[in-house]
Amino acid sequence: MLMTTRGHALVLIGLLSSLISATALGQTRSYGVEDLLSLEDVGEVALSPDGAHTAFVRERPLRSSMVGDDELSADEPDRSDVWIASGDKIALNITNGGMDQSSCDSPAWSPEGDLLAFACRRGPRTGLWIWSSTGSLKRISESSAEGLSSPSDRLVWIDNQHVMVAVVLSAVQRRQSVRVLDSSVPIDLEDAAQSALLLIDVASGRSSKVSTWPRIPSGSAPEWRASSQPYVAHAYLDKLIAPSQDGPLSGSENPGESRWTFGYLYKLKVLKLDGSPIQFSGEQPQRILGWRGRSSEAFAWQPGAARLLASGFDAQGRKSLFLLDAASGLSVRVGRDPGMLNLVPGRVRWPKIGDPIVEMTDPQSHRRAWHSVKLDESRAAISSQNGSDVILVHDRAYWLTDGKLVSRETGTLLASGIAAVVRTNQNSTMLAFYSNEPARHLKYLDFTSKRISTHPVGPSWRQLSYLSKRAETLTLVESSESEKVVKMCRNDKPCTILATTNDFIKKIDLPSAIDLYYSGNNGQMLRGQVLFPPHYDRARRYPVLTWVYNGLRPASVADDPGIVRRFIPLAWDYQVFLGAGYVVFIPQMPIAQVPSPNAVGGEVSDQLGHMAGSVVPGIDELIAMGVADPDRLFLLGISHGGFSVNAMLSETGRFKAAVSGHGISDTFSSFGSFNGLPGRTTLINEGLDGAGQILDQTGMGTPPWEDPARYLRNNPIVASKRIYTPLLIVSGEDDYIQSQQQQEMFSALMRQGKPARLLTFRGESHTLESPTNIRRLWAEIFAWFDRFGGQNTNPRN
Repeated sequence: MLMTTRGHALVLIGLLSSLISATALGQTRSYGVEDLLSLEDVGEVALSPDGAHTAFVRERPLRSSMVGDDELSADEPDRSDVWIASGDKIALNITNGGMDQSSCDSPAWSPEGDLLAFACRRGPRTGLWIWSSTGSLKRISESSAEGLSSPSDRLVWIDNQHVMVAVVLSAVQRRQSVRVLDSSVPIDLEDAAQSALLLIDVASGRSSKVSTWPRIPSGSAPEWRASSQPYVAHAYLDKLIAPSQDGPLSGSENPGESRWTFGYLYKLKVLKLDGSPIQFSGEQPQRILGWRGRSSEAFAWQPGAARLLASGFDAQGRKSLFLLDAASGLSVRVGRDPGMLNLVPGRVRWPKIGDPIVEMTDPQSHRRAWHSVKLDESRAAISSQNGSDVILVHDRAYWLTDGKLVSRETGTLLASGIAAVVRTNQNSTMLAFYSNEPARHLKYLDFTSKRISTHPVGPSWRQLSYLSKRAETLTLVESSESEKVVKMCRNDKPCTILATTNDFIKKIDLPSAIDLYYSGNNGQMLRGQVLFPPHYDRARRYPVLTWVYNGLRPASVADDPGIVRRFIPLAWDYQVFLGAGYVVFIPQMPIAQVPSPNAVGGEVSDQLGHMAGSVVPGIDELIAMGVADPDRLFLLGISHGGFSVNAMLSETGRFKAAVSGHGISDTFSSFGSFNGLPGRTTLINEGLDGAGQILDQTGMGTPPWEDPARYLRNNPIVASKRIYTPLLIVSGEDDYIQSQQQQEMFSALMRQGKPARLLTFRGESHTLESPTNIRRLWAEIFAWFDRFGGQNTNPRN
């Protein structure tokens, strides 16, 4: 007895010693929901002109939210702070937004580099702040600014004393007992929220309005750009186009010309900084064309001059390029060269050195290509680069085509074997890229010396997400899939680490992944991704979670090996399933091209009835390989993946339980429903924008009164009589896909006596933001799967 007791004691001591040693050695562990809530990120980076200071945006983790367990609303702002590192010192958080739940971003240095402007939001209010190199911090904006508009050009320094910014002005909410919508009355833009372009004196904090325009939250934010001269140009919302029976279908290149959904028409306004408009004489654009029907990138100033090149429509509706000179007030239409007459102008870029670059579309082949446009007596000579992209570096434009970087002016080959280009700031004298020669390495090209060097990254780092060089200082953000490190390097000396994020990922047990090749039911060869949980044991079978999204073609694991290290700071992350011991299968789901007699073009696909054929054969392959437990097969999809789940369950009974999140279930009601933002919209177009989703993403191609049989064939509610798989349905009360869609599916299953559970998260939109709600979501998912893990509830099985 004594020996037995002593033996147990020795074993216990040994176990405790092992645990202590494991803790001391930093032994790895499984990934879970709390890890998801702890992920951080690094956003914008700004290096001061003298290279003395680095400012960057760091996003706080989801767990930092102040939403408590007893609160239902999760209408939280972003969780970002502005950090600054002086020299090679460790960066400091200058905003500390976690103290009052504010969020700060958009750092921009003054021309002299001694002041940093940035924006901070708390609730509905947005304020502009100035940090001085002396360490002082002060708020400079007026209290009427609710939020920033135009994300690409939020803060622009006009000189060292003035900042220009576009904001959404505060508006008094008018309480009305009835809301009237009349299809025969034109939409009144006066009811829209107003955006304003403000010029702010950073010393006094006084601001003046340069321009105002109506802003539609559901539309793209009008962009604005200041020139190096005292002028500014912006696109503003001029008209809302209502649906019409005789207009072209959704997807037209012309903004607002959509038969079934609402569109936007933008005009271009050019002003002096005091707000007085420039009156142009000559041919000028009647509206802006933009890219894919939006105003973004539709115009560009010539660097160092007051000339503006714009892409738009003339008075006869012809697509053209226009050159506007703000100093002289002259405007001319360019592009009369025969080579341009049949091309559709789109995105415009104008480097400091050389001619402007315009991306144009051939209306016959629909192929896009960049063109160098020479402006001479209102004519344009084109040097086309088919299938290329344009890289603006060091004030010049370069062609990137077929993995080669070529000087646009001389045709000189600067680099070859380029697999991908890293984002750099426009003033950078360096370009970073991935090279395929002889293996995938990270390199950078110094445009001053024309020398290509290999970047000294560690073996675990796969990306360089930011690169900037000024005054012999190199600032970069190195990234793996989930970890980011901000570094500063000076004169080829060893780099200094300024900040790191998600260092705990190093202690997480990593999964493994393979490509799975299998044949679909129609004989098509498909490729999916299979992710195995850490410490996968080939001698046993695992529960399999199939993650679906119709139309998805997963990347090859060979091309994307970092998938096993990719942890996403969003509510839905398949890594949580891997940490819980599931195998995750992400199948390829091509959309079947099945002719429809009444569909426009006759080749719009029917999605329902053709999904399981690309998924179930892959699961059968996993069972044959000894990977999948046939009694523990589960299905999950989010957004369009939620629609995919709703549809697929009517085609197969192979799954023991399923989760459908934020998805459409009724193609009829989804087409006509307003989006799920009750009380937040004032214009009819904001409610009926959802029609575009049902036309495009679900492949309807035509409204229900044109082809009702098609809507019946592709309606998961109609097909619900064939669903027997237990379904957990997740809904956000403020989702733009109305929660009514999820309610309809739940009601259909409940009334047929089939197992279903509906979760409606109040205050949440198309994804969950509240830490409390995210914890509840995952607890519900795992409890649902456990509840039906071994039961056969489908008689067709």
